[in-house]
Amino acid sequence: GTGAAVSKVGFYTIAHLAYIDVLLGWMHLGLSIAFEATFKAFAFAAFMKLTLSGLFQTKYLGIIWRAQRISVNNSRYACIQLQLLLCGGVFLMWRLLNALGPFALFFVYSFWIPQIISNVARNSAKPLQLQFILTNTITRAFPPVYFFGVAGNCLQLPVQHRALVAWLLFHLAQQIVLLLQYSLGPRFFIPSWALPKRYDDHRPFTLRYGAIPDIESAEGEMCAICRSSVDLNKPREYMLTPCDHLFHLSCLSQWMLHKLECPNCRGHLPDP
Repeated sequence: GTGAAVSKVGFYTIAHLAYIDVLLGWMHLGLSIAFEATFKAFAFAAFMKLTLSGLFQTKYLGIIWRAQRISVNNSRYACIQLQLLLCGGVFLMWRLLNALGPFALFFVYSFWIPQIISNVARNSAKPLQLQFILTNTITRAFPPVYFFGVAGNCLQLPVQHRALVAWLLFHLAQQIVLLLQYSLGPRFFIPSWALPKRYDDHRPFTLRYGAIPDIESAEGEMCAICRSSVDLNKPREYMLTPCDHLFHLSCLSQWMLHKLECPNCRGHLPDP
């Protein structure tokens, strides 16, 4: 996707999925050692999980990290921050799993909650593809259903139907909220009085010295993207950034599909 689209993806949702895959990779590796008869199957699963989290998910996290922090100039420093966050996150999740006991399952499968919060904060309705949401929701439900719903599972865990039903409701509730955000808007469950005031990018244009220009004499104000003049008589056809730079609506809208930064000064632009 474009830089602007990637910046709307919940970083902590993808990081949470990566943490889960790392832990599952190590669990499969342990099972491959414990059960010699199924060594190849579990070892292959461990290799795929660790490869997925170590290469592809980490690379995607780096792209999201940079897209959401356009003001960070030191890429090496940002890379170190990201690596520390990933390593610390895996360790923290492992510690929490040991501390939470039976509630650990709810914590591990709360990975859609950061995306729901991010949608509300950024007013983003469709940052993730529907196929991605459905695939992860369904496929990642198999291990809990097997271990807590099937008697005689390979770990010999006792069947816990009540806990499994409670977890399934919690797991599905997250997906339902995401789907409702797709259709009703990312802030559909928040009352209007609690919503932050939206930035008005069609506000009246003022000259650099602060006066409201005379439309007849306000010549020379042009769009920096297409280099043509802007008609100040039609405020719905231009956009004025928070840094007071003027652009055609069509020009800046296309620009913001790729970058959420001002073409003139590289200042941050609010989410469309």
